[in-house]
Amino acid sequence: MSSLAATTKGHLFEDQAAAYASYRPTYPDSMYDAIYSRMGPGRTLALDVGCGTGQATTRLANDFQQVLGLDSSAGQLAQAVPHPRVRYSQAPAEDLRAAEPGSVDLLTVAQAYHWFDHPKFLREARRVLKPQVGSLALLSYACHELMAAGGSEKGSVYSAEQAATANTINRELYAGTLGPYWDARRNLVDEEYRGLEPGPEHFGQVERVEGLAITRTWSLDQFLGYLESWSGLQTYRKRHPTLPDPLLAFRQNVKKALDIQDDAQPGTVHIRWPLCLVVAKDPRPL
Repeated sequence: MSSLAATTKGHLFEDQAAAYASYRPTYPDSMYDAIYSRMGPGRTLALDVGCGTGQATTRLANDFQQVLGLDSSAGQLAQAVPHPRVRYSQAPAEDLRAAEPGSVDLLTVAQAYHWFDHPKFLREARRVLKPQVGSLALLSYACHELMAAGGSEKGSVYSAEQAATANTINRELYAGTLGPYWDARRNLVDEEYRGLEPGPEHFGQVERVEGLAITRTWSLDQFLGYLESWSGLQTYRKRHPTLPDPLLAFRQNVKKALDIQDDAQPGTVHIRWPLCLVVAKDPRPL
């Protein structure tokens, strides 16, 4: 990654660190189970690169004796969740000297691989992973969709047709209004890192795991809080400080589409994010 790209990335995520920490969805246990069933037996040290505010990092601490969380953004690390078995450090993904060579059982990258200089990062990953048994897991989730769902609470029931209308509104915000304001590398997430899987020169085994997803049921206020963590929205606001905030119209349009009476009422917005998981094993010696 160029120094300009790295600086741009750092500014984006420092600006949105609080929203990221509060509203970004966490990964389901099924995803960790999928990783653990494919990696070696060691549970001594995990390294979470591009750790952000530590959502995946602290979850890994449930299963490993020690976890290192690395991120290039001081703002993100300032919001990171503390844990007695987690140590955070500021460093770029292409410099993993915080871990000793051949010491890492599992290296994870959650929603960050698209920012990296891939050849440099993969060489560093091979250097710090345990020979033969160390594993790399690349995780990401693409743009969400709103699901039709039923429930006992008032306002929690809406049809597939209503969900389709809300999804049209959602896509117009994501790809229409905010489309020009996303970093170009965001497309790599929407394409689920296809074509970016580590090659045989880096790892002996690489597997793409299909069928995983994150699901949440939120209030409309919580859903809008999640959208506050979007870097595309932050860039739009900076470039157009005098224009109406796009979330104002979005809120009203989604509220009407789903017939939501109370923005703060829990259980009124049903959301699904498709998950991407690539697991690589048997790091090639340098």
